[in-house]
Amino acid sequence: MDMKEYKKKYRKENAKRIKAYKKRYYAQNREKVLEKQKEYYESHKEERINYQRDYYQKNKSEDNARGKRYYQKNKNSIKKKNRQYQLENPEVYRKSCSNYRARKRNAPTEPWTHEEIAENGTGFCPYCGKEIGLVYDRLIMEIDHIIPLSRGGSNLKENLEPICCECNHRKNDKTKEEFLNENYGS
Repeated sequence: MDMKEYKKKYRKENAKRIKAYKKRYYAQNREKVLEKQKEYYESHKEERINYQRDYYQKNKSEDNARGKRYYQKNKNSIKKKNRQYQLENPEVYRKSCSNYRARKRNAPTEPWTHEEIAENGTGFCPYCGKEIGLVYDRLIMEIDHIIPLSRGGSNLKENLEPICCECNHRKNDKTKEEFLNENYGS
């Protein structure tokens, strides 16, 4: 038996012992191990990215099927964790929903925050004139798309403005001009 076969046989026969040793070593040398992993990744970054891309392309359907099986098996706990995250990080959640809707419609988008859009407003709802302030508060104001995404609008800052919650709910998917004419026009 050559050395390669011997090592393979040894690893197979002592798998539990080796796994326990590696776990202990990691626990005792966590920082050192993480630093080595980081150094390796940095020195082989391009190679790792290409490998991961190729692997994903080759195993796309299998990965998707595995993900679907996992979701079906753990649906309740996933929903519970997502809901908890949503409650703990409302700004991140709102922003991801907005970006998702924009991506779904292939609308141009750029980074922005609700606070940033609120600060750029006038402090009053542009539709009904109600005072909403310049500090974002989800109970008082919402961020509205002047031209709705469903009508070809973008997720760019110039197409966003703070308006009161009531007007945003009534506006639905109308443009600013349509809503003003329908509710406040002649």
